[in-house]
Amino acid sequence: DFGGAHHIGTMALHAIVRSDWHPRHQTCLRDLILERFGVVSPSALFNLNLFGQDRSVVASIARTVIDEAEAGDQISRRIVSEAAHSLGETFRDLVSTLDIVEDAYTVVGTGGVIRSSDQYWAELAACVGRIAPGFSTCRLVQPAVVSLAIYALKALSCQESQAAVDALVAAGNASGDRQCLRRPAMPPAAGESQLPEPHIACGRIRCRTRHEA
Repeated sequence: DFGGAHHIGTMALHAIVRSDWHPRHQTCLRDLILERFGVVSPSALFNLNLFGQDRSVVASIARTVIDEAEAGDQISRRIVSEAAHSLGETFRDLVSTLDIVEDAYTVVGTGGVIRSSDQYWAELAACVGRIAPGFSTCRLVQPAVVSLAIYALKALSCQESQAAVDALVAAGNASGDRQCLRRPAMPPAAGESQLPEPHIACGRIRCRTRHEA
């Protein structure tokens, strides 16, 4: 999950542990996450065994990181940047392995992190442009199913398709799914069910040719 919500949550927890070491490591994430999990110090997070819980517990911290990055917290911005570049390196591995660096494809970005963070998408798109200059990028900001339908309809470029696009956008906005990353979840208490929640789909990229139907 390099570059995804779990990766961001993991880096945030590491940053919180370091936050008391020196003033240069201070971050707004410290108090927000400690309060959310009901502990008073970074070291107390270890007792919660967060990495032994369902991955969604750590992944859900990404929402707080993205919010604080947008508010200007430098540690949070650094985490978002590192995550975007991590996914960019995965993209480099993909196109290099497939030997398509010189080709012309569209990289379609979807998932909670891409949809939630302008910074993340801007840095990821820049990585794509540097690695494969012939590629273009498309960010899906509506729920995935709606966004793919809109993308296909826009390719038709006709009056009827635009009406359908408008209807889909309105439906996507009405669904409230634009808030696409959950707030930090609490790990289940001892004895409670630990059945996994649906995982957050994030940081995904898909490649398609410009002429693909």
